[in-house]
Amino acid sequence: MKNVLFISYEFPPKINIGSLQACTYARYLQNFGWNPHVLTVRKGGFGEPVDELLMNKIPSEVQITRTGYLEVRQPSLLFRKFPESRLAHALIRLWDNLPPDEQIGWLPFAYFQAMRIICSQQIDAIYTLSGPYTSHLIGYLLKKKTGLPWAAHFGDEWTQNPNRTYPLALQRKIDAMLEQWTLNSADQIVLAWPGMVSLFPIDISTKSSAVTLSFDETNFQRLSDKKRTDKFCITYTGSLYNYRKATSFLRAMEDLLSEKQLAIDRVELLFMGQARSVAFSGFENSLASKVIRCVGLLPHCQVFDHLKQASVLLLIMDQLNRAKHCIQGKTFEYIASGRPIIALGPCEGATPEIIRRTKTGVVVNYDDIEGIKTAILSMYNRWEKGDLSIEPDWQEISRHEAKEVTRKLSQILDLITEK
Repeated sequence: MKNVLFISYEFPPKINIGSLQACTYARYLQNFGWNPHVLTVRKGGFGEPVDELLMNKIPSEVQITRTGYLEVRQPSLLFRKFPESRLAHALIRLWDNLPPDEQIGWLPFAYFQAMRIICSQQIDAIYTLSGPYTSHLIGYLLKKKTGLPWAAHFGDEWTQNPNRTYPLALQRKIDAMLEQWTLNSADQIVLAWPGMVSLFPIDISTKSSAVTLSFDETNFQRLSDKKRTDKFCITYTGSLYNYRKATSFLRAMEDLLSEKQLAIDRVELLFMGQARSVAFSGFENSLASKVIRCVGLLPHCQVFDHLKQASVLLLIMDQLNRAKHCIQGKTFEYIASGRPIIALGPCEGATPEIIRRTKTGVVVNYDDIEGIKTAILSMYNRWEKGDLSIEPDWQEISRHEAKEVTRKLSQILDLITEK
């Protein structure tokens, strides 16, 4: 069995999409001839929410090394004590956008631990997973020092990422330089979705492969297929924020409730995850607000109970130009649940293609309020008749199962070590 140094800042017990992705690979890589030596940050790094139950998914024989880190955000936290100060606000913007990211304080700790592992464990390849991009900078330094084959896996684009801001031109130049180093030095670039290949400043088509996010069938095997019958429950999981809002969906719900096409005591909108107040802005005293239930972050295992109990699943794509290329992690868990999906976003692109190919739901444009109302009402009427079922293409869905996706990653590791 070959050994891979598996560098991922995000790792259980943290509960976020990067951690869940890393968990999947660490859990199943041994099935395909690769023994992962995980290098990550110590538990509780930067105060992220955690789910200790996720650690139960990692095989006991997987070696996990956790390092310390330098908290580089302390000055920013100090500046925030002066919210009225323009200077403090400017300094916050500068400090919060350190290249390549605020996790740069992890680099020295991770690098020296990585060298120790390489020297003692006969490592055959290096694998880095972002975000944060600091993981790739660690991989770059290790590649330069050891010459080991290296695969850099991007969960999002880098300098083209709409979440990144550059108050100073120098910050953008530094970030672009680090990105260029990574893209040129890595033996293989792994992308979270195929359309990402066009979102980098240089042509990486000859050295890139797509390994999408996935669902783990074991999360569903223990669950009953019994749906709720007391209420027509539309369930959303994940975050809501400035460019991922439920505004158009809530407007459609408001219309249907006010027109009495939906019975207010028979409908529930369940939101699981982190939802900022801006996501529901303008609906605080509406009819729609009376059917909303927000439960916040839940242990990951509980999310699947709610997916299976839902009548309909709501998927909201980002309102950004990149949305047509992007596939959210929850998409794969949605299609595996067997529940019908209402997806809001561009009607063409990677996510709509998956939903149509798997025959798991309908896609409606963000701004098509009438189209959204039609989709909701159609499913509600079928639910009232006890006929809200779909016939998914399970063979197509199986292509996105965790073990199959991990197999693709293992094949990339095989490729770079055979060159």
